[in-house]
Amino acid sequence: MATYFFDTSGLAKRYIVEQGSQWAKQILRPSADHQILVAASARVEMLSLMSRQQRMKSISPTDFYRIRGTFSIHLRRQYRVIPLNDAVLARAARLVQNYPLKSLDAIQLASALEARKILRIIPIFVTADRQLLAAAQAEGFPTDDPNLHP
Repeated sequence: MATYFFDTSGLAKRYIVEQGSQWAKQILRPSADHQILVAASARVEMLSLMSRQQRMKSISPTDFYRIRGTFSIHLRRQYRVIPLNDAVLARAARLVQNYPLKSLDAIQLASALEARKILRIIPIFVTADRQLLAAAQAEGFPTDDPNLHP
C-alpha cells in the first residue's frame, strides 16, 4: 500500500477520459489498497472543472450529474480529505512567494505539506501541472505526472 496526494488535475483523470486516465484509475481504484489524500479545495475545483467541461460541451449534462455524484461518493468514502485551515492557508501564502504557483495550486501543495506533518508520511504527489510538480519536488515529495502514462 502506498500513500498518494492527488491534486485536482490528477484526480480529474478518474472521471474525465484524457491522457493518463487509465493510470489514474489503476491507482485510485479501491482494490489497489492505496491511501488517497486530497485537499478540501478539491471539492470546489472538481465542480468547477466539471462545470467548465459541460459548458464547453465536452461532457453532457447527464455525464456531469453522474460524475458529480460519483465524485461526491468517492470524496466521502475513498479519499482522506485534508482540511483547509489557517495553517494550510498560511503555508500556501508562503509557497506563492517561493514558487510561481497559482493560489489554488499553492493550497494543494500546502495541504500535502500539512498531511505530511500530521500523518508523518511522505505521500507521492500526483499532478499534471508542471509548475506544481516542480514545487512539490522542491518541497521533498516524490512525484508522478499522470500525463506521462499512456
